[in-house]
Amino acid sequence: MSSTHLQSQDKTYVQQPILGLHIFTEKFTSFENYPARAGIALNYLKGFTPRSDLNITLAGTFLSYPFQKNMDAGKHLLLELDASIREKILPGQHRFSPFFQAGLGVSQYDIYYGLFLPAGAGLQVSLPGEVLLLLHAQYRVPLTSTQSGHFFGSLGIAGIIGKKKRHTVATMALPQRSAPSSSKDTDGDGIPDSLDACPLAPGLQAFNGCPDTDGDSIPDKDDKCPLVRGPRSLQGCPEPDSDKDGVIDAEDKCPDLPGFRETAGCPPIERSIQRKISRAAKNIFFETDKYILLPASYQALDEVAAVLQQDPYLKLIIAGHTDNSGTPEKNQRLSEQRANAVLEHLHTEKGISKERLSSAGYGSTKPVADNGTQEGRALNRRVELTLKYY
Repeated sequence: MSSTHLQSQDKTYVQQPILGLHIFTEKFTSFENYPARAGIALNYLKGFTPRSDLNITLAGTFLSYPFQKNMDAGKHLLLELDASIREKILPGQHRFSPFFQAGLGVSQYDIYYGLFLPAGAGLQVSLPGEVLLLLHAQYRVPLTSTQSGHFFGSLGIAGIIGKKKRHTVATMALPQRSAPSSSKDTDGDGIPDSLDACPLAPGLQAFNGCPDTDGDSIPDKDDKCPLVRGPRSLQGCPEPDSDKDGVIDAEDKCPDLPGFRETAGCPPIERSIQRKISRAAKNIFFETDKYILLPASYQALDEVAAVLQQDPYLKLIIAGHTDNSGTPEKNQRLSEQRANAVLEHLHTEKGISKERLSSAGYGSTKPVADNGTQEGRALNRRVELTLKYY
């Protein structure tokens, strides 16, 4: 009888480490008419009980990744790294071994990062020469706004690494004495059951035989979120992220608005809105050498107020500037008064809270044109408006 046949019936076999190469395809479900994409993946698999295995997969493909509607993204490399637990329907080693799996993954696309939950099923087929054929079918559930839900299917070949092939040697069965009950190790983690606080789950010596699945130094039995890393102060659960944008609330300047880490957790301000505010700023006028707004300014200020009313999270910075006519002290005072006049108009006439408005004057210290000409001085007498979220 061959060794391959013997191993296929071994119900106590724990999967040896293997390394595999896969071809995969992804189909995004959130965007109509978006074609499926193919790519290459590597995976590492290692068993820790006859029924349970750890599976790590790194997948990559080039595409225009549709994690936001109407997103104008060029083609970049999408990398997805996930770690999951495989639970085999039949424990040990069999020629055909179906399984279920679930875990946690992270993706990178250009400058964006996302989290997802891979869940699915698969089939492992043992081939001659300790070669495995692996089939996976998953759905990847998005956890952040920078991740899209999609189906993931792969087909790959894998081989055992780090150990030589096993060979069956016929030997005469000899009577053996039973080991003392104190040396019994049900979960095979090297810690006797008599000293193991978690005798049915492989664990670590540091935690008296209990596992720490997420590696946050809190054993699973004391961890309220055993599959996701978190600090001990939160009993092993991750820092809160109210808007689910991947930026924790403690570091998020806009904790109620999904955004990006590059913008401190706030969403980017649309360019069309920024252009509208810039145009409005060029149509704010005052009486000569005074800070009294001219009626010709009201339409522009109405447009600014409308933008602020449509997005209650936006804030506005108002900056006043003058040309170099007159003394520096006079120019400084006039620029501050004009900026404040715009602020007061938006507050008293349009009902915009002062907590969302700030003003400052810079006198003639920041010219944008030559003060030596009449045209240049006209350009330097201006109000600048800047939108921000924090």
